[in-house]
Amino acid sequence: MKIVIPGSPVPKHRPRYFIKRGKVHCYDNQTKAKDSFKKEMIYALQNLFDSDDKKDVMKASELNSNDAFTVNIVFYMPIPKSWTKYQKLMAVMGVEMPNKKPDLDNLEKFVLDCANGILFHDDAMVICLSSEKIYSKNPRTILEIIPMKKIKTSDKQKQILKLYNLEDILALKKLVDNIYELTCVKPTQNKIDCITKNIEIIAKDNCKKLKKILEFSKIKSIRGEVCLG
Repeated sequence: MKIVIPGSPVPKHRPRYFIKRGKVHCYDNQTKAKDSFKKEMIYALQNLFDSDDKKDVMKASELNSNDAFTVNIVFYMPIPKSWTKYQKLMAVMGVEMPNKKPDLDNLEKFVLDCANGILFHDDAMVICLSSEKIYSKNPRTILEIIPMKKIKTSDKQKQILKLYNLEDILALKKLVDNIYELTCVKPTQNKIDCITKNIEIIAKDNCKKLKKILEFSKIKSIRGEVCLG
């Protein structure tokens, strides 16, 4: 889901402090800027709800039901008015890069602060964040929000997974990969010996666990479809 916030990107400022009656107080000097940005964000979100595209409506309506988010942000920075025509052309072409203030992390912080309570409950839910600055004649901020739902496991799946630790799974994967690689090449006596040896190791190391898994699954036959993910 993408939303566009028009206007020059705004960096987050440090909080201001003052002393009154012997006590130190802190205040946010960006209240107006945040309110304005939030209004644009709500307006952009409302446009998605009103969209004729059912996918956009579904993505917007499911925001609150997600457990985590990946957020990609592109900050289209204004080109300095004092620059020459040549410099402005180079900026539009991407030759001149916005490697000056404001810092990228401060731009990110401002956006995430404003998104709290609108796009997600808390910006701690953002588990992956990427951003970049680009010069543009049309300053704006584009956010791409990718919701990520928590993977759910059934009781049976939990019982099966508890039988194996990470080292067991990696060791099993290595053996299975070796068997697969050996079957993809021209067979030789040595390769056949390796395949059967690996299968034997898998059977010995996993015999008890496989019996328990069959009990969990209540399967009388070990035949079934293989899940390849």
